[in-house]
Amino acid sequence: MSAEPSAAGRPASLALVLAAGAFAGLLSFMVAVPAASMKQGAGGFAAHEDQLNLVANLRYFVWDDWRRPLTRAAGLGGPRGAVIAFNDAIPAYAVALRLVRRAITPDFDFIGAWLLFC
Repeated sequence: MSAEPSAAGRPASLALVLAAGAFAGLLSFMVAVPAASMKQGAGGFAAHEDQLNLVANLRYFVWDDWRRPLTRAAGLGGPRGAVIAFNDAIPAYAVALRLVRRAITPDFDFIGAWLLFC
């Protein structure tokens, strides 16, 4: 005899596993991240040079015009700008932020939102 669950029980068990994983991730985020960091805006998590670099790259890129190559920010680097993918930024996250930039401000907590998403 097979100990496999029936097909009808799989979606419910999958949903339960995903909900438990989301709850565990949220709980670990709340335990690991101080509430004061979340209230400080974009600089709340930026304690090291790498984190400050990430915030600066995202600020310049998210509120810039669309350019080619896709991840180039005109305000960074030399006269032609710089590609944020080579400047320690997260390109997929930056493009997603650019798509919702009307809903956020430059003081948005970029690193905190990324950690929560992860």
